[in-house]
This record gives sequence, C-alpha cells and structure tokens, in this order.
Amino acid sequence: MKFDKNGQKLIVKTGVSISELFLNNVKTDLKIVADYMKTDVPEVILKNGFGGDYNKSRKLVRIGFGTGIYNNKVRTVIVHEMLHHKGYEHGRVFGLKFMSHEENDKISPVLVKKIFGKLE
Repeated sequence: MKFDKNGQKLIVKTGVSISELFLNNVKTDLKIVADYMKTDVPEVILKNGFGGDYNKSRKLVRIGFGTGIYNNKVRTVIVHEMLHHKGYEHGRVFGLKFMSHEENDKISPVLVKKIFGKLE
C-alpha cells in the first residue's frame, strides 16, 4: 500500500467503472441528439433508479443508471429529456399525447429510431 504525506491511503484506479462507461455512452448520444435538434449540449449526470429528469434553470439532464445496461430505453429517456431542453413540455397535439410520461410517450421512440436506427 502507498500513503500520501498526510498518511491517507492512496487509491490507484486500475479500470473504468460501469457507471463511467454508462455516462460516456449517455454523453456521446446526448451530443448526437443535440446536433440533430440543433441545440446546445446540457450538463448531464447519472441518478439512481430509472427514467430521467430535466432541470430547466440549471440546464441539467439527469439520467437513471438503473441496472447499468445501456439500451434503446435509455436512449428514449435521453431524447425525451432533450425535448424538454429544447423547450417542449408534456401535452397533447391534435388530441394525441405528444410527449407524456414514459409508457405514453409516442414521439421519443420514433425519434430514437430516426436518429440512431437500431441499437446493436
């Protein structure tokens, strides 16, 4: 073991954690979505659980780490939160739910397919 001048144990990081890999994937896709929507890239952090949220005043997107598995469901959450960042809110358009919460969101899955195609 190695110690610093204050006697604290030095921790040598040998690899990349799953949460760091997950966050890197989120940041990569966030940039792609921002380019597609012609907007800036907000700050992004991970949160416990699933889903996501957007803080308009801080321009902060929080994406749920959940099980740590990166899939199209996570991309759908990213697109949904980027729609909030772009200025859209939950509501109805022509009587259809435009951007409701999770299972009723009709636009985000369509945009995921249009932007990314199929997740390998």
